[in-house]
Amino acid sequence: MAGRTDGSVCNANTNGVAGLCLDVHDLAISKYVAGPDKDREFTRVLAVNGMTRLSVLQDRLAATWLADAARTVVRQRIAADF
Repeated sequence: MAGRTDGSVCNANTNGVAGLCLDVHDLAISKYVAGPDKDREFTRVLAVNGMTRLSVLQDRLAATWLADAARTVVRQRIAADF
């Protein structure tokens, strides 16, 4: 079942157990929202190493339900990493 398109991995290396692989941009948005220092460092490293794209993060943020004040904070955090 390797090569699945649903974001899961299931092969001999997983002993038949399916593991879900979160998209890096979705993971980053959750870290930007949470906001502790360790998460902020993580998102910074993703951005600096080209593992996330600003435009995709902006799109994901737009699709994420947040209060306006929280959305503003997350937008600032994203901008600071880029």
